[in-house]
This record gives sequence, C-alpha cells and structure tokens, in this order.
Amino acid sequence: LAARAKRKERLDAIRALYDETEALGKSGKFPEARAKVIEACATLGGPSDAWRAPLIANAAWKVGHAAYRLGEFRTACKAWTIAREFRERILPAEEPALLAVQLNLAQALGKVGDYRGARDLEVRVMDACERTLPDGDAFRAHARSNLAATKRALGDVRGARTLYEGGPALLQRSRP
Repeated sequence: LAARAKRKERLDAIRALYDETEALGKSGKFPEARAKVIEACATLGGPSDAWRAPLIANAAWKVGHAAYRLGEFRTACKAWTIAREFRERILPAEEPALLAVQLNLAQALGKVGDYRGARDLEVRVMDACERTLPDGDAFRAHARSNLAATKRALGDVRGARTLYEGGPALLQRSRP
C-alpha cells in the first residue's frame, strides 16, 4: 500500500512537471521548459520502475514527446526507453503502440548520433511493418524513410537508395 501511494505521488509530480513544461513552451520560455522536462524525466525513475506501473510508462511516452519538441534529445531517449521497455514486456512485436515508441526512440537516437542503435530499432520496426501492414500504409512508409535516412547517415548509400526508391510510390498510395 505504501509503494502504491509513493508511485501515485511520483506520478502526480511527473504530471505537474509535464504540465509546467507545456505551459512554459507555449509561452516561449524554452530554457525553463527544457529544465522542467529534464526534471520530469529524472522523476520517472528507471525502466525497471516503469514495468510495474503502466501510468509511469505512459507518462514517459508524453515526457519523451515534450523533450523531443524542445530539442532535448537525450532526455527524449531516456523517457522513450522507459516507455519502450514497458511496452516490450506486455505487447506483441507487431503492436502499433510498441512500433511507435520504437520508431520515436530511433529518431531520438539518431539526433544524438547513435545511428547504429537507431538502425537496429528501425530494422525491427520495418520487419514488423512488412509482416503486418499493407504496402500503402503511411506508418510503414514513414518507417521505411527513417531507415533509409539512417542507412545513409551510416554510409550505406546503396541500402538507403533501395529504400528511398520504393518510398515515394508507397507514400503516394497511402494518401486518400
């Protein structure tokens, strides 16, 4: 019971910090907003804490988005890692919520220069997309484009070109 109360207290603190982050960002106070989102992420704890508390993992998802929007890519990586590890424990590999957090984490990893880590996640996402989504799906096209950009950043121009060549046609088919 005490652990539950402590978790609720922590979740309330994260939500308050997230709300402050959003308000500061909307008012153009970006340095203050970045400081708050870093604090919110620190309050999340580590991945081992989140797997028992889905609300903490969902808060990590939101904090990751706020951090990414503010250019705090390392903070986004930490938050999305927490959300990803929770979702990987409870969801099948093809679940859209898991694929979304993996792709977001891959983008943030790319922003901090970890292109190999980004590629590894993007390959997993593409494998799942190819098994479960039709060719014209917008998410599949987005994942393909991200993987191509990462391959190019790693110097695999041929692999990137192969992915890019199919990308525009697939994206065009995904539009209504």
